[in-house]
Amino acid sequence: MNMTRTLMIVCLIALLALSSIQTRQACGFVDFNRFPATAPSQVPGSTDQWIYTTGETNPLPGCFMTTHDSAGWRSASTYPLPNDSVFDLFYRYGSTINSSHMGFETYGFLDIDNRHAVIGNSLRYQVTGGKNTITCPEGSNGTLPCNASGLEVKTKEHYLNFLKNGQNPVAGDIAVGHPYLYFANTSPSHNPVPFPQAQGKNRLSLYVFLPGELANGPGGQEVPPYITLNIGPYDGTGGHWYHHFTFQGGGWAHLIVDAHPQHNNAWSNAAAYPYPSSSLRDRGLDYFNHMYRWYITPKPYDGIAVPPYAMWIDEIEYQFDPEPQNNETICSPSVMLHSDTRVFEIGFMDKYKNNRYSHATYELRYAFQAITNATWSQAVPVMVQADSRFNILARSDGRFQKWWPYYQQVWAPFRLQAEDEKKLRPGTRIHFAVRDVSQQNTNSMDPNSSLTGTPKKGGRDYRDHGDTFDYTGDQAVLHLIKRLDYIIPKAAPAPWPQFQLLLE
Repeated sequence: MNMTRTLMIVCLIALLALSSIQTRQACGFVDFNRFPATAPSQVPGSTDQWIYTTGETNPLPGCFMTTHDSAGWRSASTYPLPNDSVFDLFYRYGSTINSSHMGFETYGFLDIDNRHAVIGNSLRYQVTGGKNTITCPEGSNGTLPCNASGLEVKTKEHYLNFLKNGQNPVAGDIAVGHPYLYFANTSPSHNPVPFPQAQGKNRLSLYVFLPGELANGPGGQEVPPYITLNIGPYDGTGGHWYHHFTFQGGGWAHLIVDAHPQHNNAWSNAAAYPYPSSSLRDRGLDYFNHMYRWYITPKPYDGIAVPPYAMWIDEIEYQFDPEPQNNETICSPSVMLHSDTRVFEIGFMDKYKNNRYSHATYELRYAFQAITNATWSQAVPVMVQADSRFNILARSDGRFQKWWPYYQQVWAPFRLQAEDEKKLRPGTRIHFAVRDVSQQNTNSMDPNSSLTGTPKKGGRDYRDHGDTFDYTGDQAVLHLIKRLDYIIPKAAPAPWPQFQLLLE
């Protein structure tokens, strides 16, 4: 039976089996648990549904991995008629533009890890080297040499061949590399075929682990939390969209790509946006119904750590969450856990850019069952932890503020109540919900005058500065939660938390 049709049937059966108290429907894109774990001296393997492909292993003429001799997997079957020439694939991508804006070449390979995962196995991108502004100061087309740190590795085969010849392809002297992967199908951009698995969904869920050296910035005056990862979906609008995330490395982060991106790369100025302050509204189901490709890469492009290091991805699902939510002023949320300290991080994007009046206050709560708008008051406020970089004060009411109004990034560290931290065992699912509490009477035009204990304004002044906001879009959802959950990952291999890549 055709693989895509089989996946759709499996998803349908799963949806029919949901009880009335369950609130989320999910359909996986790829299940790494079915992939064989990669041994140190072997190349990655295939499954009955996914074929490991490079220029050397299982080559397919015209396939990206074969054409560029780069690691990836392709689906064993094509889409149903009339799109029976289209199939899914995911692969490492190497930008050759070599600039701080567009990215640098990153050397490394993909494999499957059965030790370090949320559940079962995970996809691992092992970084061995690459280029940055030190090695390639003027980019690929400059007059100065465009050198690299380390030897060119794009597959596990390349890496093993270097070792066999007595060469170490890893330089390990400077921070370099930003793993770059695409999850796509083979339909062309001028005639795209949307992902069948994404039809009728309203979010993409995945877990990511980045190296512990990656921080989200020094903070301080006019310095927001740094964007540490981008996900770029394609749906036929402009070039592609951007979803920004601001979590730090050293722990598994659960990311939600909702239907409210932060930017489109075809829009060069504020006039291109449909709403004030370079803002968008929730794009709804159409966003996922037309999605046919997306990429993921961390930042900064100049290098996120000193090789060797790795990035892991796990539990990729397209989901439909029927609970009404605030998809306007709380976008692209993530929750991350530092397992060694039991400190979590919440991060998301506000709606508005370059708006000096865009102050905002939020409240985060948690429970060990799904949180709805009706049960929000029964959930427990988190214990916000102090962070002087962004003027975050310790609070027991779960409240925190956007640090700098001109930027979209919102971030705060927190802990659970002490008695609940004892429940943080592998496999435990914790549910989180955040509300925008910036306005008087929930969704009025008037801001909270202040949040006790902080110097920042509490909310948006829609009344006096309405031309800089989209109050019509915001008012309808300001009373709603934005929710996501978090699965405590299985125990990681020692040493923890700085898992080091051990080269053979």
